Amino acid sequence: MDVSTLPAGVSVRSASLNDVKALVALFEARDRELGIEPEQTAENLKRDFTKPHVDLQRDSLVALTSMGELVSYAWVEDQQHVHIFMNLETRADYRESGLADAMLEWAETRAREHITQAPEGLRVTLRNGCDVHYVSRQHLLERHGFQVVRHFYDMKIELAEPLRQPVWPDGIRVQNTQPGMERAVFEANNEAFRDHWGFVENSFENWSHYALDPHTFDPTLWFLAMDGEEIAGFAICGKEGEDKGWVYDLAVRRSWRRKGIAQALLHEAFNAFYQRGIHNVLLGVDASSLTGALRVYERAGMHAVREFLTYRKELRPGKEPGTEELA
Repeated sequence: MDVSTLPAGVSVRSASLNDVKALVALFEARDRELGIEPEQTAENLKRDFTKPHVDLQRDSLVALTSMGELVSYAWVEDQQHVHIFMNLETRADYRESGLADAMLEWAETRAREHITQAPEGLRVTLRNGCDVHYVSRQHLLERHGFQVVRHFYDMKIELAEPLRQPVWPDGIRVQNTQPGMERAVFEANNEAFRDHWGFVENSFENWSHYALDPHTFDPTLWFLAMDGEEIAGFAICGKEGEDKGWVYDLAVRRSWRRKGIAQALLHEAFNAFYQRGIHNVLLGVDASSLTGALRVYERAGMHAVREFLTYRKELRPGKEPGTEELA
């Protein structure tokens, strides 16, 4: 980074686990500004910082005032060196100082270092998501050549009473995950999500770092739709806070779609949360889902409560490695 572009009195260094508290405060201030419930937690940041193959010295940057106040943050991670993702945040009183631009430029420079490691002939892109109401972020990204390519929703249902019991297709039964099934669930996850926009195959190491994290992993909230010994579909869920449940991943493998399994999995998850006294359940969805997931969730009684924009910038032309449409 060219430090001459930084505002007076601001210095930069790599992030560390010691910055987590200050980073949570930075994100909380942003969320209050947008009028939404703060959602970043220390556990989430620590999980990101300890992800396999993450090098905080190379993949993160924080900016501090001469008084030691953390006022900006940038983070870069990759999927197989072809889809590069960045997380950015700058305190409101520093956004027009040039600091936000400098942090984004650093992130893009770091992202471009992945180009030499990406398979030959594949397109390399840098991506960032932001709330639809976060206008200053949108302007920042657009100034640097990013374009909106997708919309996503957070959807929610408020459970005033239990839903009807799930109706399972003939031959399908539901069970919770059991010890030793982790690899099978991972493989079903990779197969099912191949039909989701932007999919690039994940590694078991990365998947398990998040899916099996002890802060959120609850095997009694993992619901597997089984056809004999095969996993036809799954809903991986967890509790966050006192009265909030999340469906982190829900998908049905191709051979078992259009049978009502996704709807049954949702009802199973909703009723399990209700029985635990959790009445607010959320999930994230692609607004233009290739598999029609949005319609499934709407039929289940969910509604959109937040919208996100996915911005993308091409760093190297080539064949798009991620799923763009169904074959």
